[in-house]
Amino acid sequence: MRNKPVVFSVMMIFIFLMKLTQVYGQPYLDYLGLSHKQNTAIDVNYGIIAAGTDRNGVFWKSMSQPMDTVWNFIGLDSVTVYTVYPHKSGPLGWAIGAGIQPTPVYPDYIYCSFVGNAFTPGGMGITDSLVAIIHKLDGFPDPSICGETYAVTGQAIYRRNYGDSVWVPIYTATVEGYIQTLKTHEEYPGVVLAGGAEGFSGRAVLKSLDYGDSWEWLTPPDYVRHLDFAGDSAQVIFMLTSSNVYRSLNGGLSWTEIFNNTMMLRILNKIAYHASTNMLYLAGSDDFETEALFFRSADLGNNWQEIQLNISNPIYDMEIAGDGFIYLATPDKGVFRVNPMLLDLPYDIDQTQLDGFRLFPNYPNPFNSGTTFEFFVPKTSPVKIEIFNLMGQKVCTLWSGQQKVGRHKLYWNGRDDTGKDVASGVYIYRLQSFRFSGTKKFLLIR
Repeated sequence: MRNKPVVFSVMMIFIFLMKLTQVYGQPYLDYLGLSHKQNTAIDVNYGIIAAGTDRNGVFWKSMSQPMDTVWNFIGLDSVTVYTVYPHKSGPLGWAIGAGIQPTPVYPDYIYCSFVGNAFTPGGMGITDSLVAIIHKLDGFPDPSICGETYAVTGQAIYRRNYGDSVWVPIYTATVEGYIQTLKTHEEYPGVVLAGGAEGFSGRAVLKSLDYGDSWEWLTPPDYVRHLDFAGDSAQVIFMLTSSNVYRSLNGGLSWTEIFNNTMMLRILNKIAYHASTNMLYLAGSDDFETEALFFRSADLGNNWQEIQLNISNPIYDMEIAGDGFIYLATPDKGVFRVNPMLLDLPYDIDQTQLDGFRLFPNYPNPFNSGTTFEFFVPKTSPVKIEIFNLMGQKVCTLWSGQQKVGRHKLYWNGRDDTGKDVASGVYIYRLQSFRFSGTKKFLLIR
């Protein structure tokens, strides 16, 4: 009897997942909650997902329970939050920094929450003469209580070193300048990239290889809205402008256009590169901000593939977690997670009819010790049936070989290819043959 509430909870999550897949039609897209919150920012770090909103507050949840659509509210519900930054704090804790546009109620620029407690001011040293809002918080591992390293404020880049209580400007733009974005990567210590406008040229990428002690001023083709980089000296730089995307392969000395948007039919908001998989992602919306746009490239931007997310809302922010999952923030529809490992697994609502192949629901579902899969083959064909977890990792191969015409059954005992029992959770099974590929989700409860 004591296990019934747990089973009921898991069942409800499973039913929700099935309904969500029917709504959005994508096996790789997970809804994480926070609809109608006017989400503005998302970040994922140190096992924490943090989201900022426009006058609805800052929220957090653990990455260990991503499918739970209930978030923890912290505060700042009467201001516009432009950036959030979850990070390790001290030997055991974590913290979330939030950058805002100050108001009489919240007069500071940066606020800090330690392990989800109430926000406290943390912007000492940031002056009104150089800033109106905080555009971006980012940094390297810092054991201090609120360990942001860099804050981008508009006319200045601020830094706060370990043990400091006061922010110090390490780059001040000219009167014509305006810095809007900044990017660091933990695996490239010391490398800091910032972008925006600067001087009469109206465009600038700033690069530092010594944590911001000195800067190299690069001149990109246009005003910089967002950027990302790869390499310990930022040899590869991806730059998002108001209309196009550019790439540099030589540290910013020269630039090549890799995504043309001069017709202004799209609004480009974020670009992100995942070095482990060599994948480049681009997010935004159509020009009316009614549909999300999402692109990926496997060759550093030479060729692009558009991924249909079927989200009727713009994507305002995008972040790639260490495990490769992509987190998207939309203002009204909520926060979503994309599993890049499953982007090539087509959903089977219409495709099950392709060439007569059929993939039926497994039974029982949910199951405990074993389940049966059924499929129909219209002609003798090579067939492969595999099971994947939600991270896109293959669990086992149920069948790989020729199958005759007819309806077939396969039984799975809940074990991987090595014979070990797999953990409770949602799994995906896929049938492939020729140009047919069908997938379905199911739930294992131990």
